[in-house]
Amino acid sequence: MIPNLAMGWSGDRIRLTLVWLIFAGSFVVIFEPAPTDCFFFLAFLGYLFSGMNYNPAIMPMMLLLLLYNLGGFLSYAIAAPTPEAFQSEFTSLYMAISAVFIASFLSADTEERLKIVASGYVVGATIAAALAMLAYVFASTIGKLYISLGANELINYGRATGLFKDPNVFSTYLVFPCVFLAQRLLLGISKRPIIDLLCFALIFVSLFLAFSRGAWTNILMSIMIMVALTFVLSESNAMRSRIVFYFFIGAAIVTIPLVLILSSPEMQAVFLDRFTLVKSYDAGERGRFGNQLNAIPMLLERPFGFGPLQFSHYFPEAPHNTFLNSFSSYGWIGGISYIALIGCNLFVGVRTVFTKSPYQTHAILVFACLTSVTFQGIQIDTEHWRHFYWMLGMMWGLFAAMLIYKAQEHSQPAVSKVQLAHYEVPDPS
Repeated sequence: MIPNLAMGWSGDRIRLTLVWLIFAGSFVVIFEPAPTDCFFFLAFLGYLFSGMNYNPAIMPMMLLLLLYNLGGFLSYAIAAPTPEAFQSEFTSLYMAISAVFIASFLSADTEERLKIVASGYVVGATIAAALAMLAYVFASTIGKLYISLGANELINYGRATGLFKDPNVFSTYLVFPCVFLAQRLLLGISKRPIIDLLCFALIFVSLFLAFSRGAWTNILMSIMIMVALTFVLSESNAMRSRIVFYFFIGAAIVTIPLVLILSSPEMQAVFLDRFTLVKSYDAGERGRFGNQLNAIPMLLERPFGFGPLQFSHYFPEAPHNTFLNSFSSYGWIGGISYIALIGCNLFVGVRTVFTKSPYQTHAILVFACLTSVTFQGIQIDTEHWRHFYWMLGMMWGLFAAMLIYKAQEHSQPAVSKVQLAHYEVPDPS
């Protein structure tokens, strides 16, 4: 699971290790800056002074993120010049830089670097999930389980939180590594299937125990998109048969721990409460959805929006809608830029997924998870989720790598099948 980065300990190995630690250390974010932020700062400096890769293909993402943040800082300066608003915009800028960094990082030596990113992310998610599971085990015998770091509860109102501030963020953070492991098991490309299966089970159960409606929708949508695209794009009938067979076997296996969990009356109560699609605070003219509709005509009259973190000054709570919040906190410039960014993501993702290249399988994974978390932005604020920007950078980095590969393929039309064989998913027949 952990790549052998220590061999040689050259400058490049140290930088790659720091990148791995960004993801492996991402299981604790109850304080800021979190360890993952510190590792990012060191890795960013390391590549900045050693020559960071740049590919023109990621320029649209960079420009749209720049406009998005420009709108945010204008909104801060004009509509809400407060210290809290400035901190929020500084966080947004950091998130944008992280996306650009990852896109640039993956645009070169893509295969090797993808392994580092995925490995670190799975390790971090497994640790986060294990801590959440331990909290449930101990909570049943000694009551609430606390940790010394800020006395943060590992269980939040009966919902797994891990070392995160919010169960919704914790659970959606687990989606990408969960789908990554599911894809490896589905395709039969895992080198350690037993370990991957155990990690998948641990992460999936912890995700479920967060009792997040958005995360449940996210993981279901991600897996369905991943399986559907893999089935459609597979050139082997044997592989298609394998996909169908293992998908249904996996679905049946997954239901076993869920049934065991829901056999507990306490778990049933939390599940039924969270499974309600529209809760009392969502409905009505002054509910969440009503406030969102009421905010639209007000924002149409304010080119700079309400200002960062100011929505709750006009309405009882935060917007819980990333698209609406992009106009509220970032003004018209930020809102339009965000919508344009989402449109470009879909275009880039579809093109990368449906272009045959060594990165097609990875592109399916990232596209499925990024599309799902983007869709989740309709019901929750995602603009400061680190994993959203990580996947954003991954998608554009794969897009840039795909363009490089296709350009090289056209310049060398005599590339043999043997040279490409190691990129293809093995046929189980």
